[in-house]
Amino acid sequence: MKLKDRIKGLERIPARDLLPHPKNWRTHPREQRDALRGILAEVGIADALLVRQTPDGYQILDGHCRAEEAPDVEWPCLVVDLSDSEADKLLATHDPIGAMAEADADTLRELLAGVSIDQETLAAMGMIASEGEKTEIKPVRHLTDDPLHVILLAVHSDHLPKITPLLEELERSQLVMYSQSIAVAEDED
Repeated sequence: MKLKDRIKGLERIPARDLLPHPKNWRTHPREQRDALRGILAEVGIADALLVRQTPDGYQILDGHCRAEEAPDVEWPCLVVDLSDSEADKLLATHDPIGAMAEADADTLRELLAGVSIDQETLAAMGMIASEGEKTEIKPVRHLTDDPLHVILLAVHSDHLPKITPLLEELERSQLVMYSQSIAVAEDED
């Protein structure tokens, strides 16, 4: 397979100089921002933002939350050469394609056992609960077979009462198929 290389280069650009994409459809709740700040504080910068140059300046395609949370940081930015329509397509599909990945619970558990991550960061990400519970919700899938409509949710059990009625209502409206699986780790004596 021959692929076009659309990356023009890597530049370090202060976040305050970057423009948010006006069609960015992703919102970033407090829990996500808390988790991001936690991992940035522990690890630091280990990923580049994705930007493109426009007549008005560098426009963010991926990394809006990172840029917002650390506006004074000079971020590494992969600069891509994309038209407006290509940028829109990438903006619409970049995160959903990544979200289609499935989790291997045993491998994740083994990985987490071997690393030290702030417990608040893991809890904010819904990977653990403060009481030792583990919650997993299986994918919510759109009724079509279009893979861009797959939404994977990992939700802390405390939040299930808040989102379950919404997901059930969406299923009744036939916009999504909703399935959940909850696993609670029991204390070993």
